[in-house]
Amino acid sequence: MGLLPSYEKCFFCGRDSKGLKLRIEYAEGVCSCDFVVDDAFQGFHGVLHGGIVSGILDEVMWWTVFMETGTICVTWKMDVEFRKTVSCETAYRAVGKYRGITHGNYKVFGGIEDDSGKVCASANAVFREAKDVKKDDFLRSLDFSGESGEVESLLRSRLLKTERE
Repeated sequence: MGLLPSYEKCFFCGRDSKGLKLRIEYAEGVCSCDFVVDDAFQGFHGVLHGGIVSGILDEVMWWTVFMETGTICVTWKMDVEFRKTVSCETAYRAVGKYRGITHGNYKVFGGIEDDSGKVCASANAVFREAKDVKKDDFLRSLDFSGESGEVESLLRSRLLKTERE
């Protein structure tokens, strides 16, 4: 489908933030982004800090839940497994896959893969609906520059659909 918008002040996806500026895409039920993180975010000796790794997973999984359900959620629980070193200044791909909803808990999987497709870090997370977020405020805070009109239309229709339910 295409490139997703960013939340203007988000450390991970905000295009005008001082953070990572991840460019997340959505296609066929999967959110993903290719990224390279500079050594300003290392934990030690060129290794990406585990908090940044976890944050990237959280970001791509959040967008996955949102794109699949139209629900604005917050992370409730996340279990991260660090399988292989994620290095600074190296290309990776983060992916998120929606697993379903049970009793108001949105379940999602996230992974970070190296250029050979080997999973370096993975997470299983549970998100819950953010009841105190106004959908209009949320939409106004998104930066749609660079996205196709199709993505914006889909986002708006999903938000309206969940509003009616």
